[in-house]
Amino acid sequence: MTKRILLAEDGKETQAVVRQILVSEGFDVKAVGTGTDAVNALAHGTFHAAILDLGLPDVSGLDVLKRLRADGSKIPVIVISGRDDHPSSTIKQNAQGYLTKPFTLEALRVQIERWI
Repeated sequence: MTKRILLAEDGKETQAVVRQILVSEGFDVKAVGTGTDAVNALAHGTFHAAILDLGLPDVSGLDVLKRLRADGSKIPVIVISGRDDHPSSTIKQNAQGYLTKPFTLEALRVQIERWI
Protein backbone atom coordinates (compact mmCIF):
# COMPACT_ATOMS: atom_id res chain seq x y z
CA MET A 1 0.00 0.00 0.00
CA THR A 2 1.31 3.44 -0.94
CA LYS A 3 1.66 5.82 1.99
CA ARG A 4 -0.21 9.08 1.64
CA ILE A 5 1.33 12.33 2.86
CA LEU A 6 -0.26 15.73 3.35
CA LEU A 7 2.09 18.55 2.37
CA ALA A 8 0.98 21.99 3.59
CA GLU A 9 3.32 24.62 2.12
CA ASP A 10 2.32 28.01 0.71
CA GLY A 11 5.54 28.65 -1.20
CA LYS A 12 4.87 27.34 -4.68
CA GLU A 13 8.51 26.54 -5.46
CA THR A 14 9.14 24.78 -2.14
CA GLN A 15 5.86 22.92 -2.46
CA ALA A 16 6.74 21.72 -5.96
CA VAL A 17 10.24 20.57 -5.00
CA VAL A 18 9.15 18.76 -1.82
CA ARG A 19 6.21 17.17 -3.63
CA GLN A 20 8.50 15.96 -6.41
CA ILE A 21 10.91 14.43 -3.90
CA LEU A 22 8.09 12.66 -2.05
CA VAL A 23 6.57 11.31 -5.25
CA SER A 24 9.99 10.08 -6.40
CA GLU A 25 10.28 8.25 -3.06
CA GLY A 26 7.01 6.46 -3.84
CA PHE A 27 4.52 8.46 -1.76
CA ASP A 28 1.06 9.66 -2.76
CA VAL A 29 1.06 13.39 -1.97
CA LYS A 30 -1.81 15.79 -1.38
CA ALA A 31 -0.35 19.31 -1.50
CA VAL A 32 -2.21 22.33 -0.12
CA GLY A 33 -1.23 25.96 0.34
CA THR A 34 -3.23 27.09 3.38
CA GLY A 35 -3.82 25.98 6.94
CA THR A 36 -7.56 25.84 6.31
CA ASP A 37 -7.04 23.46 3.42
CA ALA A 38 -4.71 21.36 5.59
CA VAL A 39 -7.29 21.12 8.39
CA ASN A 40 -10.00 20.16 5.88
CA ALA A 41 -7.80 17.57 4.19
CA LEU A 42 -6.87 15.99 7.53
CA ALA A 43 -10.52 15.93 8.62
CA HIS A 44 -11.74 14.27 5.42
CA GLY A 45 -8.82 12.15 4.26
CA THR A 46 -6.57 9.38 5.42
CA PHE A 47 -2.90 10.27 5.70
CA HIS A 48 0.08 8.33 7.00
CA ALA A 49 2.05 11.53 7.74
CA ALA A 50 2.01 15.31 7.33
CA ILE A 51 4.60 17.92 6.47
CA LEU A 52 3.46 21.31 7.73
CA ASP A 53 4.92 24.75 7.07
CA LEU A 54 4.66 26.90 10.21
CA GLY A 55 4.12 30.07 8.15
CA LEU A 56 0.90 29.24 6.34
CA PRO A 57 -1.09 32.36 5.41
CA ASP A 58 -4.30 31.82 7.37
CA VAL A 59 -3.93 29.12 10.02
CA SER A 60 -0.36 28.43 11.13
CA GLY A 61 1.17 25.00 10.76
CA LEU A 62 1.54 24.94 14.55
CA ASP A 63 -2.20 25.49 14.94
CA VAL A 64 -2.86 22.71 12.42
CA LEU A 65 -0.58 20.46 14.48
CA LYS A 66 -2.39 21.39 17.71
CA ARG A 67 -5.76 20.56 16.12
CA LEU A 68 -4.42 17.30 14.78
CA ARG A 69 -3.19 16.21 18.22
CA ALA A 70 -6.36 17.48 19.95
CA ASP A 71 -8.34 15.21 17.64
CA GLY A 72 -6.21 12.28 18.85
CA SER A 73 -4.23 11.73 15.66
CA LYS A 74 -0.82 10.21 16.16
CA ILE A 75 0.39 10.43 12.55
CA PRO A 76 4.00 11.57 12.17
CA VAL A 77 4.38 15.28 11.50
CA ILE A 78 7.46 17.01 10.15
CA VAL A 79 7.38 20.79 10.53
CA ILE A 80 9.20 23.07 8.11
CA SER A 81 9.83 26.75 8.68
CA GLY A 82 11.81 29.68 7.38
CA ARG A 83 12.46 30.67 11.00
CA ASP A 84 14.77 28.92 13.41
CA ASP A 85 13.09 29.94 16.66
CA HIS A 86 10.17 27.50 16.92
CA PRO A 87 11.61 23.99 17.40
CA SER A 88 10.91 23.67 21.13
CA SER A 89 7.26 24.74 20.89
CA THR A 90 6.82 22.48 17.88
CA ILE A 91 8.27 19.44 19.60
CA LYS A 92 6.05 20.12 22.63
CA GLN A 93 3.10 19.78 20.27
CA ASN A 94 4.34 16.31 19.33
CA ALA A 95 5.92 16.94 15.97
CA GLN A 96 8.42 14.26 15.10
CA GLY A 97 10.76 16.41 13.06
CA TYR A 98 11.68 20.00 12.27
CA LEU A 99 13.51 21.43 9.27
CA THR A 100 14.56 25.05 8.81
CA LYS A 101 14.33 26.40 5.26
CA PRO A 102 16.29 26.25 3.16
CA PHE A 103 16.94 22.60 3.93
CA THR A 104 18.91 20.12 1.89
CA LEU A 105 17.33 17.27 0.02
CA GLU A 106 19.37 14.91 2.19
CA ALA A 107 17.98 16.45 5.39
CA LEU A 108 14.45 15.94 4.08
CA ARG A 109 15.22 12.34 3.12
CA VAL A 110 16.61 11.65 6.61
CA GLN A 111 13.41 12.95 8.19
CA ILE A 112 11.27 10.92 5.79
CA GLU A 113 13.19 7.73 6.47
CA ARG A 114 13.12 8.33 10.22
CA TRP A 115 9.45 9.18 10.64
CA ILE A 116 7.44 8.13 7.61
